[in-house]
Formats: sequence, C-alpha cells, structure tokens
Amino acid sequence: MNEEILCSIIIPVYNGEKYIDRALKSIFEKNNSKNYEVIIINDGSTDKTDMIIKSFLNIYTNLIYKKIENHGVSYARNLGIDTAKGKYILFLDVDDEYSYGLIDSFANYEKRFLADIYIINRKNIFKDFSTSILSHEMNVKQYEKEDYILNKFSLAKESCFLVTNKIYKKSIIVQNNVKFPIDVKYSEDLIFNFIYLSNIKQIVEIPDIFYYRYYNSGSAIMKNIENYFELNVKNINIYVKCNKKIINNLYLHFAFISIDRLVKKIDYNNNLNRAKELKKIKKICQEKNIRLKYEVALNYRWYSKFIGLNEYIFLLFFQLIFSLKKKLKRKGEK
Repeated sequence: MNEEILCSIIIPVYNGEKYIDRALKSIFEKNNSKNYEVIIINDGSTDKTDMIIKSFLNIYTNLIYKKIENHGVSYARNLGIDTAKGKYILFLDVDDEYSYGLIDSFANYEKRFLADIYIINRKNIFKDFSTSILSHEMNVKQYEKEDYILNKFSLAKESCFLVTNKIYKKSIIVQNNVKFPIDVKYSEDLIFNFIYLSNIKQIVEIPDIFYYRYYNSGSAIMKNIENYFELNVKNINIYVKCNKKIINNLYLHFAFISIDRLVKKIDYNNNLNRAKELKKIKKICQEKNIRLKYEVALNYRWYSKFIGLNEYIFLLFFQLIFSLKKKLKRKGEK
C-alpha cells in the first residue's frame, strides 16, 4: 500500500531563471523525508526557466511539472491545488527558499498538534539586513479562529495575509472550494486566507524559521502600483464578509501600507503625485470614519503622530529620516 503524501509544495513561476535553482534545492537538498511532492506551474516563462526545471525532472521523481500559457499567479496556484495529492498544501514563491528540515520538522509538529492550519516563522531578507517575523524564543501557540482573525489577521500582525508561510489542509480547501480569485491583481493572498480561515477551527503557530523571503528590486511587492489603497479597499469590500471592526482594521492596515510605500518612493514617480495620493488616502479614511492611528509597526506609529502635517511636508520629513537612518547604518558597518 502506498504511503499517503504528506505535503504538496506548489511553485508558480514566470521568468524565474535567476531563482528557480535555489528554490528547488532548498526543498530537495534540505529534507531527509521524501514524503512530499513539488508541483511547478510554469506560467508562460520566456527565459531559461523551462530548461532549468527539466534538469531537475531527470533527477527527482516527486517533481511534477506543468507548462501553461501565461494566466497569472492565482490561476497557476489554483492549477497546483487541483494537481496536488498531498494531505497538506504549501506555496513557495520562486524567488524565496526554505531553510533546512521543513518537511521533516512539520511531520513531527503534525503528530503533536491537531490543527487546520500551521503558520511557520519567516525571515525577511532585504539588501542591507534581515528580520524574523515571530519571536525565536516563543513556544508553539494555538488559537481559536475568532481570536486569531480579530486580534492578529485583521491587524496584519506577523505576515498573516501571506500564503507562503502557511501549511493548509487540502481537504478543507476542496470541501469549501477555496480558490485564489483570478480576476484580482492585488490582495489575492488576503482573500484566500480569509475564506480559508472562515472555514476552520484550530490554528497553530510554529516558531522555527523555515521560510526565507527575499525582497529584490524585481519583486512584485517593490513595483510601482498606483491607487494601491483604493484597489485593496475594493477587494476587501467584494470578498471579505465579516463584522465592521475587522473590516476597519483591514482598511487601516492598507492605509498605512500605502503611506509607507509613498514614503519609500515605491509608488508614483515624484513627490507631488505621492502627496496627492496621500491626501486621497486621508480623505477616504475620513469618509469611512477611520482614525489614522496604528500601533502594529514602529514606522506606522510614527506616521500616526505626524499624519496631520501637510502631505508634501510629511513625505519629505520621513524620506529625510529614512535617508539619515540608511547613512548611519552604512557608517556603522564600516
């Protein structure tokens, strides 16, 4: 009798020739267990991604490869879910990687804790520094659904929206028809997670750092997205059905994410346009009776204190602060 596959790891990839080798090696070369499958959905790549993947196909029998025309990451992930035979589903972005022993360790956690979703610790790796999301010293934590959604998910604490630091039960995904919306360009992770969380009971957080997320200049999160706040508000209104407090928390989170992107010059090509966007964000929040006060991240707390400034001056002020912080960091490293 064949052993049930424990995990299906789904990797959507579009033009990932720079990273696909590292991503695959972080799975195949860092786990003793073979009780998993890797599903790569090549979403219409035009570079050498196909050739690199085929070199792995000649070595690993638990690698499943599908090459399709370009439909976007949501379509590719949904196809991966339909293909998966594992008891659990994981998602790995092609430009990220796993640390040692994810599958081996998860097999032990699954025996110890009965949960509908497992959330693993993640390290964010930037050009100049890295930081972990959950405390290294914390023990495994367990949550009821309502507590987690209200006090962590809706406040966007510790990367709650992402799908890449979570391990899902395939049976729950299938039974509740949980899918990534293919007509949504942004916040597809949030939508998938909210629908999934709405249909479960027990949540477990694992403190071990198993996921390395790289912030590259070409990463989707670092690309210019105009009207970022409005787009996310629209998606929340369509897909997230819950009480007003949670909805307002989500609005607030995306307001400050949007402000942070303006300060860091990710969105728009000049400060005049960024100031106009900031003014629009403030107006939308005022219309929804949302007070721009947020305590989750240090940057956001400081933004809260000075949000009453003229928009252009606000941007210049914080851009100057971040510029000075970078210079001091570089000076301290010399």
